[in-house]
Amino acid sequence: MSPRCFIFSLPNGPICFVRLSNLAYISTPKMSNATAGGPAPSGAQPTLSRHREEYRKIFVNLMAAAMGDRIPRVPSPQEIIDIRRETAQHIEHIRSLEALQSMIEPRVDPRLEEALFRARAVYRIYFCRIFRMNELPNEIMTNIFRYVVWSVPDARAGAQWRLWLTWTCRRWRTIALEDPTLWNAIWFRDRPPFPRSFAWFERAASAPLDIRISFEKKWQPTREQTVALLDRVFTKFPNIRMFIFIVESWDLVAIALDKLRDHGSRGIPINIERLELHRTGHPYIQLGNAYTPVPLPEPMALFGGVHAPRLQHVALNGVPILWDTSIFSNLTTLDVRRLPLEMAPTLSRFRDILSSSPALEKLCLDGAGPQLPPYDLPTQRPIPLDNLKILVICDFSVQYAEYVLSHFTAPRLLDLTLVNLVGEDYSPVLRMLTGRFPEVKLLTLYACELVPTTASVLTTHRWLESLPLLTYLRLSSLPPLFLNLFIYDVHAARLPNPEEHLTPEQLRPNQILCPKLSIIEAQPSLLSQLIPWIPKRANLGVPIRKVYAVRDPKEIGDDEPAWLEKCRELSRLTRVSGMLPGTRTDEEIALRST
Repeated sequence: MSPRCFIFSLPNGPICFVRLSNLAYISTPKMSNATAGGPAPSGAQPTLSRHREEYRKIFVNLMAAAMGDRIPRVPSPQEIIDIRRETAQHIEHIRSLEALQSMIEPRVDPRLEEALFRARAVYRIYFCRIFRMNELPNEIMTNIFRYVVWSVPDARAGAQWRLWLTWTCRRWRTIALEDPTLWNAIWFRDRPPFPRSFAWFERAASAPLDIRISFEKKWQPTREQTVALLDRVFTKFPNIRMFIFIVESWDLVAIALDKLRDHGSRGIPINIERLELHRTGHPYIQLGNAYTPVPLPEPMALFGGVHAPRLQHVALNGVPILWDTSIFSNLTTLDVRRLPLEMAPTLSRFRDILSSSPALEKLCLDGAGPQLPPYDLPTQRPIPLDNLKILVICDFSVQYAEYVLSHFTAPRLLDLTLVNLVGEDYSPVLRMLTGRFPEVKLLTLYACELVPTTASVLTTHRWLESLPLLTYLRLSSLPPLFLNLFIYDVHAARLPNPEEHLTPEQLRPNQILCPKLSIIEAQPSLLSQLIPWIPKRANLGVPIRKVYAVRDPKEIGDDEPAWLEKCRELSRLTRVSGMLPGTRTDEEIALRST
């Protein structure tokens, strides 16, 4: 799915949708058999080889050359024949470059990569020149527009792509404005009185609404502006299918909770399927030299205690509610973050929510979970969550993690995330996890400590041994000792410098740890560790097929040359692609769907 889409069209003439999967990297087009009367060349994954600006300039220049004088005209019959022949030649050229690329893998030739990028870009720009889109019926055009809009990778791109559709020509604008489903995903992030967002709000008519309200950190609305905004949005309350509200201040969250309670208590139909309330402000305020928790008003019952029959996805981030009087059942996602224990659900209520949600697919507990009982309770049978695929555990102490994990089982878990488990020896937690999730294929470890003791290393190794299907590993802020477990004998790995004491044959493990591991998603701090590690993993006969290097554009600074150099070194060892934080890769999507 491509985060940028370049669209150009000539009224009564050809149209071209050109997507560049990530402006930092090479994108591979998926070519249509109908384009040139033959099969399209095989796709390949994006490859990192040059700076994003260089490829952007290449693409812009190719686009400018293709557009020419920008004057629309109808091609002659001979020109159509010539275009088809050129398209076939483009396909053949791409195939020859791909064949040459496969011959030298995993080595990367920058000149070959640039040539392949140019060939693919030229194909994607030119292949649709003879397609006369404006001769299609309106209903087919509408369907195409929906595919374009619904394939957006994020909300920002979605807003831009919709505007492009209305800017092309009068006919396109008319077709787009007459389809409410193109405008029902509305992100309120403009300034009051929100002219753009409410223009979309009116265009959506009676279509189901996906509402997202969030603001830049440097600007937050006043109470009066928030009340006015929600009052107008909730005039279509029965049409709201998704409601995401992200602000810093607790006062603004309280307004949203109050509006939800008011509409629920008045008997207005609640058709919300996904509800997210996020208070992003810091949970503590500074008074002199001390910090004190932010004072919170009395929590409210969600929807005033009225049942929302379609509610499936609930996310509460720093937002306490009255758990005992809020009705939760048949959830597919439960996401609770940053709640003080005194405002968390009781253990019995937490178990009730899990028991009443047999289809639960995602459980995220980030610094939040059930309350600790004041006294020891009799051992209770774990609740089976047979459909749980994603589990996230963050900011838990050892004792609390063991306590929470003891209350449910998830034998079909596919994606496990452990974040910020530091300050203690978490061997008891890993021991508890050993053998519990044998089907995990995606593992995320961010800021997790590994105590360099014999017992801790052996426990960690046994836990990883219990994940034989692990394929995709996300890493950040981990000690080198963790990666060493995948390439050394577990007993030799406990030495400070095992390679100085033993030969490679003595260091070779008797059993390959996680033999299906082939994809690494690494934060910048881990790239230097991967450079010597990947060849050693390959020497064991289980090479890493691909590395995703995560890079946040907002954090690009003086260290960018060093980051790019590390990526170039890795590209000599395996395929490397860049990715933005928070995005999902094709491999991740495929593994989650299994």
